[in-house]
Amino acid sequence: MVAQIWDGGDVARELLENVRQQVMHLQHEGRLPPTLAEIRVGQEPFEGRLQMLHADACRDVGIPYQVYAFPSRCSHQAIRRTLAHLNADTTIGGITIDTQSEAYMSDLAMAIAPEKDVDGIHPLHLGRLVTNTRVRPYLRGAEIVQLLKHAGLTLMGLHVICMGNASGLAGLLAFLCLHEHATVSVWKAPAKWPMHMLPRGDVLILDSDDLPSLTGAALKPGVVVVDACPGLEESLLDQPESMPEAVSLLIPVPGGIGPTTIARRLLALLSLGRASVITSLDS
Repeated sequence: MVAQIWDGGDVARELLENVRQQVMHLQHEGRLPPTLAEIRVGQEPFEGRLQMLHADACRDVGIPYQVYAFPSRCSHQAIRRTLAHLNADTTIGGITIDTQSEAYMSDLAMAIAPEKDVDGIHPLHLGRLVTNTRVRPYLRGAEIVQLLKHAGLTLMGLHVICMGNASGLAGLLAFLCLHEHATVSVWKAPAKWPMHMLPRGDVLILDSDDLPSLTGAALKPGVVVVDACPGLEESLLDQPESMPEAVSLLIPVPGGIGPTTIARRLLALLSLGRASVITSLDS
């Protein structure tokens, strides 16, 4: 049984309150808050717990939210046409993509206008991440680092093991953790899980719906486990008894990563809106 479960919900609530206050300030000035548009591939609108959380959070803070759903076998060209329309729509302040296909993600990320990329997945933003010269405080995957810090962990010197890439975070997380001076090991493919490496991991980030059972696994005593796979309708929180006794802390998706991801995304949306206003004033 895991020693402690911390869903990080207080972090998400604090961030969302920040968003709510900023939206109220915009309204007080007579300005409308920017609209968040989501491209969803292979899922129906508002399907699953995380999708409902997304819609609820936007409604609660007063952010307009639009979903554009496409079947899993939809052509890239059709989605790119929608992205081009959203890029040109001045009412759309930010765009996010939800897909379980890494091929879709890498192709479509290039079609998002960099100034509307709320997740920081455009090659321009990724290049700045790799060189550690990013100017944006909000980046997809940074919510995991933030939750770990709020849990009292200093990543410097720790060994972080990322297993899986269901949400497309493996590469982003690797650089984010490296910039925190951690040692990072990443396994994207489920064919060869690094079971021999587990005894060395201080932090284990699980991002796959095809993970081996950790029951009886040789884990480092005190290891922190982060359930980061958004595709799981039943998270590790629903079955904490499956966690070995070596696990000191479990941070699950529905209560922790999911709401914090959404809150940081909305903060990024407002940040992009402020940047566009400043740019227009300076031009």
